[in-house]
Amino acid sequence: MSLEPLPAIDLPEIGLRGQFYTSVSPVVAWGTYKDKTWHFRAKYEHWDFVLSPFPHFRAEDISDLCGYDLELMGRSEKPFPEGMIHAFQNAFVLSGEYGAPGSFAAGNMSPDEAVRIIRECIVAYEHN
Repeated sequence: MSLEPLPAIDLPEIGLRGQFYTSVSPVVAWGTYKDKTWHFRAKYEHWDFVLSPFPHFRAEDISDLCGYDLELMGRSEKPFPEGMIHAFQNAFVLSGEYGAPGSFAAGNMSPDEAVRIIRECIVAYEHN
């Protein structure tokens, strides 16, 4: 059994580079955009995109905070580090639904579809 190499993401016209880590559920990719890092994850019927402007908190480091109630986590016995929460709150984050409930469509999206969404996220960042 041989595994096909995962596709690279190279969009020099907008300064986006990256790599897929997985191409099946969850679909995960990360890379750089100009001098920032980004992380994309799609699972079940949901996707998240995080772009971090902080060199000491890469997007893949802080993307785990997507979906958490950060105020509640701050009062927890084991809160996330304060610097990590601050970096996430100041990062560019977009999330979206993909597919019908129960379809698991996001986790099964093609690499081309993931790149299309990532490109849309970059456009939204630039117009933010």
